Amino acid sequence: MSMQINRFGTTSNIAGRFNTTRTLLVIDGLDIGIASDFFSELEAGFVIGSKVLISSAGTIDALPKYHLDRLENECAKSILINGLPDESYDDSSVEYILKESGNHPLLLAIIRDTIKSENVKLIDIINDITPLVQYEDDVSKETLLKRVLLSKSTGLEDYLKVLKWLNVKIFDIDFLRHIIGIGGVKKLKQRSLLKEEDNELLVMHDMIALCVQGLDNTEDFEAKMFTYFAERVDCANYHFQRSLHLNAKKIVYLVSNSERKPDILHYLYLLLDVGGKDIDIIATIAQMRLADYVDNVIAMEVIIEAREKYRYFESLKEELNKYDQSTIDEIEEIMISNDFDIVTMHKLFHHQGKAYKRLKQDEEALGSFIKALELDINALHTRLQISRLVDKDDKVPHIKHIFSSYIGAPSEVALTVILATIEEAGKLKNVEDCMPEGYSFI
Repeated sequence: MSMQINRFGTTSNIAGRFNTTRTLLVIDGLDIGIASDFFSELEAGFVIGSKVLISSAGTIDALPKYHLDRLENECAKSILINGLPDESYDDSSVEYILKESGNHPLLLAIIRDTIKSENVKLIDIINDITPLVQYEDDVSKETLLKRVLLSKSTGLEDYLKVLKWLNVKIFDIDFLRHIIGIGGVKKLKQRSLLKEEDNELLVMHDMIALCVQGLDNTEDFEAKMFTYFAERVDCANYHFQRSLHLNAKKIVYLVSNSERKPDILHYLYLLLDVGGKDIDIIATIAQMRLADYVDNVIAMEVIIEAREKYRYFESLKEELNKYDQSTIDEIEEIMISNDFDIVTMHKLFHHQGKAYKRLKQDEEALGSFIKALELDINALHTRLQISRLVDKDDKVPHIKHIFSSYIGAPSEVALTVILATIEEAGKLKNVEDCMPEGYSFI
């Protein structure tokens, strides 16, 4: 039995953990119905004391309901005026805001931080929003927040447009800093529009996300997003991987509405660990020839990656082998007729090695990987591939090199490489042999 979720490309079995370890499972912001047998797989967990907490704006039949009472006025007032100079508010202004906001703590914090950032008074905000609010039939918290943002959003407009275009609620901090700048992230945090978590994630509340989606915006920010990924694709560290999957829906949408070509967008699409990929998109790119893109190393890598991914769809063995053999032959061909730089030559030899390996021609694969490593001795993904093909004793220097690189600069090592290296190290009789001096496995 399993109740699985997919997070950043990794599938986890919630039921297994819930039923064996006392666990609090939080389902936040539920906006869909729950089947009557939804919790049947969790019965063993309830016996040992595991609990489920669901937050929802609506009601869920047959489940206990605990309505969250409105925040007490004194508590709400303390949130609103915390850190504000006395001259920036008066009792009547505070009373008005508490009434209109319903004492919503996040909305109060945003209004407070707007006063701080804009160096205005509470009455200024009231004067801006009152003429607008009084003509609304239903003044929701989202409506009020939108009015505050529209009236007091100096310097925030461009950042809010980006948030709308991305259309997600969770952001990798490294990714968003690239898109809107360090200053942009700082301003959004100062205004309580984003909250930073301990694991370098930025989170936007549902209410803010709904408000942002209601703002006018006709711009797109594809170029900035693509630049971020293109500059990091060779490393593909955890920021890259996390940003890739957090923006999966945007990438799939852009691909489905674009011309079929071997560019960074389609490369990201191929790297995504999502179901339902379009076989026609992959097949179209897989059939392109490397020789037509010798001046564009990313394009060649996209074609090769499409050929690798095509194996997951094609059932005929001869078709699978045909693409790998094409990669091997075409790389040989373009190597002879072109004067590539060292970086490009390394990548081509590495991909050739992988194609040989899929054809189970291990000796030829090892030869290509060794050629690649000679061109770049610090290529960790190549060292990983070599470690998979050599005897156990010969694995050690390659695994040790990867671990040393990760310890020295973890953000510069691809997450997939370090995880695969740990798996490879586990095949050794004495794992300590491949650990750098002063380090050991626990």
